[in-house]
Amino acid sequence: MKKSLRKKKDDIIYNQSLTVFGIQSTNDVPNTSIEDIAAYYIKKIVEIQPTGPYLIGGYSFGACIAVEIALQLPSIAQLLLLDGSHSYVATHTKQYRTKFNEPKHAEAAVLYAFLQQFIPNLDQKKILSDLANLPSYDARLLFAAEILNKIINIGIDNIILIAKRFHNKLLLAEKYIPSNKIQCQTILFRVTTSSEYSETIGNDYGLSTICQGPLQVLVIPGDHRTFLQGENVKLLADQIITVTCNNS
Repeated sequence: MKKSLRKKKDDIIYNQSLTVFGIQSTNDVPNTSIEDIAAYYIKKIVEIQPTGPYLIGGYSFGACIAVEIALQLPSIAQLLLLDGSHSYVATHTKQYRTKFNEPKHAEAAVLYAFLQQFIPNLDQKKILSDLANLPSYDARLLFAAEILNKIINIGIDNIILIAKRFHNKLLLAEKYIPSNKIQCQTILFRVTTSSEYSETIGNDYGLSTICQGPLQVLVIPGDHRTFLQGENVKLLADQIITVTCNNS
């Protein structure tokens, strides 16, 4: 779809027309490694646009995929990472393992994170306790699916499948180690609200260790979810327009 991006600054109007394609996780996407997922998406990208330069972006777990795409795909002009990096998800999952000694608590935390994507105002303490007290992972999956199905009503089995994919993505991200350095310009849009793991991951989410090209960090108000809402997302859009216009 064709998007017209406009920015007014110092009485100068910048117009930039970009063709934007969203990459979606489907049944055909490999579930074996970050590298395999990136390679699959690159084939789809090249089918639509055979030659670069390319502007690649990703949010959260998608930022991890975007990093690997930037390593595999030549002619990347810019890499835009929305509150994520190659190590963002892995840092959180490893800290979960440290924090929760028993697997049932780690599984409960993963399923709570899955539910929170769709139901942001959950009672964290109650849901975590309810999930952890169930006898098995399958029982926890079913419990989470029943909660979510009341909201999105797509069927218990479909939700269980989506939840399993979510969990698998976390495991893949935890194993991922970039094999090379990023050569293109990289811009991280990170949030102002720190998580309990911020000290571990650093202000640039570890990107300075893998970026050989220029790295810029821009801070957007909000947390991992609210920076994509209301006035915060307007500011984010404005910043994206600025960096893409400056590169054109």
